[in-house]
Amino acid sequence: MKPDYLSVFDAYPDLVLILDTDRRIIRANRAMVNRAGLQPEALKGATCCWLIHQKDEHPDTCIHGCMLKERMEQSAEMLLEHLGGWFSVRMIPLFDQLDNITGSIHVLQDINARKQTELELKKTKDLHSARLAEKDHFISVVVHDLRNPFMTILGMSELFIDQTNEMTDSEMMEAARAIHFSAKNYFELLENLLVWSRSQNGLNVMECENIQLVPFMNDFLRVNTETAAKKEIVITCDIPGELTVFTSRHILQAVFRNMVANAVKFTHRGGAITISAKQLPGHPAEISIRDNGIGMSSELADNLFSPGAKTSRKGTLGEESMGLGLILCKFFIENQGGWLRIESAPGKGSAFHFTLEN
Repeated sequence: MKPDYLSVFDAYPDLVLILDTDRRIIRANRAMVNRAGLQPEALKGATCCWLIHQKDEHPDTCIHGCMLKERMEQSAEMLLEHLGGWFSVRMIPLFDQLDNITGSIHVLQDINARKQTELELKKTKDLHSARLAEKDHFISVVVHDLRNPFMTILGMSELFIDQTNEMTDSEMMEAARAIHFSAKNYFELLENLLVWSRSQNGLNVMECENIQLVPFMNDFLRVNTETAAKKEIVITCDIPGELTVFTSRHILQAVFRNMVANAVKFTHRGGAITISAKQLPGHPAEISIRDNGIGMSSELADNLFSPGAKTSRKGTLGEESMGLGLILCKFFIENQGGWLRIESAPGKGSAFHFTLEN
């Protein structure tokens, strides 16, 4: 190789090899020598299989064989970890005056930056697709669950219209109670849907602040114990006065609203619910909501947070239960970096323990 061409060859930024017909290296440019971390003498005479594939024989997928067979340039993208990552590899045949192949030139261009970008784009696309699928599934569950309270309201209101004069006071009271419970379930579904929708759209539902648990719980229980009072269920709190959590007030309200409502629903008249919290060493507070209600099997507990699983069941007074609220609780808690676990057994009540880390 002439000196002028040699200087250009060595200055070329991509990794370049010149091979003979036996696939042995005749020459490597400076970029290849530096990337391989070897002396030029160590490369000269070595096979490209040894350098590129770290093997004594070329693999069946090697494009060098295709180049020799088809007598034309071949290209591929390869992961060559020993050379530093991903490369775009071009193999160009060399011919003599009689059109015989006398060797080849291999050019390896570093494409790690592009591959990293492609990987990040794929992760973003996969995450977006997963969120869309989750959103579609969630909406389908909500729409399906909205049918039950609507059907009850429509049926009972039609009964009022058609048979008011024939109904006794107790029958009218029972129908009114059914309409009230259905409307309440419908309202809770809409509340959950609103909080979830705002969180999905990045609105201020996720803005975090330091919240003292005792004042928060006092305010919460003041306006969320109507159903418990009707069932004569006593709700007590065991929370250290100084305990503070850093989280979203909207999320905390949604989690307590759904979990307390769930505990009330599956606790018998005259039962008890305890809300407690403790500081974990080096971690945020662990909050627990425990009831002495009907409890659940391990199989039901395992499926409780799966939108597609059939976990709905009647409360102790026949209250409708769709399970959507607990699915939302798990979503909100994990989205805040926390965890949620259940302790329960049939006839022995349930305990929901969770943290909110943010």
